[in-house]
Amino acid sequence: FFFGIRWRMVRAILLSGLLVSIMGEVAASLFAGGFPTRRSLDLFRGPTCSIFSGDQSPGEGSSTALPLAFASALSAVRRQKHTARCSSAPPRWRASNVPSQSTGGTPVDRFSKGREWDGRPLRDNTIMHPHSALAQPLWASVLEAGDVAVDATCGNGNDTLFLARAAAAAGGGSVLACDIQRGAIASAKGLLARALPELDQEDWTLPPSGEHGPVRVQWEHRSHLELLKSLPDHSVRVVAFNLGYLPGGDKQVVTCASTTIEAVREAQRALQEGGVISLTCYPGHPEGILEEELVVEHIKTLPPGNWSCYFHQWINQRNKKSGKRAPTLAVIQKL
Repeated sequence: FFFGIRWRMVRAILLSGLLVSIMGEVAASLFAGGFPTRRSLDLFRGPTCSIFSGDQSPGEGSSTALPLAFASALSAVRRQKHTARCSSAPPRWRASNVPSQSTGGTPVDRFSKGREWDGRPLRDNTIMHPHSALAQPLWASVLEAGDVAVDATCGNGNDTLFLARAAAAAGGGSVLACDIQRGAIASAKGLLARALPELDQEDWTLPPSGEHGPVRVQWEHRSHLELLKSLPDHSVRVVAFNLGYLPGGDKQVVTCASTTIEAVREAQRALQEGGVISLTCYPGHPEGILEEELVVEHIKTLPPGNWSCYFHQWINQRNKKSGKRAPTLAVIQKL
């Protein structure tokens, strides 16, 4: 009796092994490809995902060859589904200004943008970007046609220019550019006039072009707190703060920690679901240190069920001229 049970167990084990071997052979013949050894996910350029396969393969005489072949086949199927899912994502989630990993076998020139660090050219995929390079793709990823974006501290207009272009690419919308200094607004207007020759400077409207929708830029000469208080609830998709002082301007005119936190609360009230608030802090001066501390403490207290908060800091980089701490970035998204 016991001998019969043992024999049936041995037979079941042998049959199972044979079945796995056959399945592995069939799957390996159907799906060619190596073993996935690395996944690349560019966090700040949208989910343009790819899986790279190495040339690792088990030896022909290896006892694990068939099970591993079967695992490789399953990985190939997952890779195909993953690629199809990423390629079918809405265009606004994919980076259109990022060069592909390869161009028909020809390596991409990754030193073409003129970025340098300490006199040395940097590759385009080096993560030593200013914080605008981290925040701006996030703004673009959430903007939809008809949305309102707020540049709460427009300064020299770089973020305003990006928001205008991103709003146009999303189908059109409005950009509110605010600054307490007239000189900053004049500088921002000059940048947009030079960068967008098609811009109507009478009413600051960017006409539609192809798939790009019309954009209206509205200039607000007042404090960011005053502007945000005037906005209705759930009316804006993006609010961008670039704190500190105006580059090239009067360094005595700076944003204040107390009004910044109040402005952030007003931005949260005015933010639509899925919208983003970003704050670039400059802890290289006393008020900037206090601003950063209050911003971090504030976002720590936000309920995780309603808000997703992110804080980015260069931990080994400092200002090359002054040796002071590098800027930091806080991002708040409404869920």
